Amino acid sequence: MKLVRRFVLSSASMLMVLSCDVYAKEEQESQSIVPSVFVEVSGGDGAEHLELAVGLEPDDQIGSFAGLYISQSSLGEDGTVKEVGITAFNFAEVSSESYGAEMHIALSRTSLDQYERRGAEVGVNLYGFFTESFALFVGASLRPRFFSLDWSNDELFEVSSNIGLRYQLPYNLSIFTQYQYDNFIKNNWKSSKIADHGMVGMNWLF
Repeated sequence: MKLVRRFVLSSASMLMVLSCDVYAKEEQESQSIVPSVFVEVSGGDGAEHLELAVGLEPDDQIGSFAGLYISQSSLGEDGTVKEVGITAFNFAEVSSESYGAEMHIALSRTSLDQYERRGAEVGVNLYGFFTESFALFVGASLRPRFFSLDWSNDELFEVSSNIGLRYQLPYNLSIFTQYQYDNFIKNNWKSSKIADHGMVGMNWLF
């Protein structure tokens, strides 16, 4: 428990330091930071994901955000993953040659048949833009056993990987489609598939 708490606190501090870059501009002495809400909904092939976040957005960097979030995702046909943590992303001033990033650090709980895990997780998505509105993204979330409270499990890691396309609409509204693959890494370092599915969704920062 102390190890998980130490990891989460130190990781959260690092994330907040990194996310300060979202809000800093050398050429400006001050800027306005406004409260914002981020909502994401996606689903497909029996899978679903719901996320709600509250945080801050620089009014001169529309599309950048850092805050606290809660989410729930399906895992296979009968499993769920629930998360509470910190998220940050930056899609400000994008162009056809730019990129974006989205990252999170959270406490999560996984329930799947007889398997149960409670602990820390980290995740990142990287975005490469074809145009100012159209982007390819790829990323993964990792839930290691050594940052959990459930050491009796035979699984070393839970891994959720995804690749997809995102299109930015007006008013900070986005639509996306993605392929997601969930698996365990066992004690013998072999992969065990949980599920894979295609998903479509939308998110809104306001």
